[in-house]
Amino acid sequence: MIVRRVAAVLALDVVGYTTHMTVDELATLQQLQNLRQKTLLPAFEKWQGRVFKEMGDGLLVEFVSVVEAVECAHFIQQISHADAARSSEGSLSLRIGIHFGEVIVENDDLLGETVNIAARIESICEPGDVWISSQARQVVGNRLELGFEPLGSRRLKNLAEPIDIYRVGFRVEQTENKNLPPVPTSGPHLLI
Repeated sequence: MIVRRVAAVLALDVVGYTTHMTVDELATLQQLQNLRQKTLLPAFEKWQGRVFKEMGDGLLVEFVSVVEAVECAHFIQQISHADAARSSEGSLSLRIGIHFGEVIVENDDLLGETVNIAARIESICEPGDVWISSQARQVVGNRLELGFEPLGSRRLKNLAEPIDIYRVGFRVEQTENKNLPPVPTSGPHLLI
């Protein structure tokens, strides 16, 4: 019997990991280990994310709440930017993609189109950014004090239909909430 459920899937990887490894393998491994232990794993725990797949320099993480997934991703990038600004030797740059939808559960793994779309969004994401699908954006609505920049429709590898993408931006002040881009209203209404 196939078990399905809805989830927010966060896909994360290190930009230019192979190049970093070629230049200084040991230093890169140490940086990656520090990043995981000091930033990623504590953030996932705080926002109730579960790592369900590790791929060397990348992770796939499940969240029950899209809001928590986006908040967690934004926090991780803020910490990464701050670390890069403080570091004289440079730090690892991340890119993060998030999608929300139905997944297939197989033991501790998640499979299906939602996982694939999150990974495809991450693969085209700009270094240092968090990009989310319109499905995730719709669910987040105005629950977070973050800006969301519409990036338009993007064709993703092996997907028939393009996906509307949003960049998770700056934190906005309470008084500026009225300036948030409109929440997409097309498509099915999704609940957290």
